[in-house]
Amino acid sequence: MPDGDSERDEALVVSFRAGFWSIFGDESHVEGIFCQHCLKASLGPWLRVTEGRLGDGWHEHPSARGRQLHQLPHD
Repeated sequence: MPDGDSERDEALVVSFRAGFWSIFGDESHVEGIFCQHCLKASLGPWLRVTEGRLGDGWHEHPSARGRQLHQLPHD
């Protein structure tokens, strides 16, 4: 993806260190850059796509709501 390409803004960067007994090799560094079209074609059935909150684009997973009162977000 060349600089200035609008697709670059929508690219997903994956970067992580593999754990022990990983299929990628013990403690290997795994990384990749995926354009939005490749990501949808490869992972589409497993992605959860929502509209997002105005301005932040982040959604809390429902399982994260089981918190103590002092851990709840203050709106």
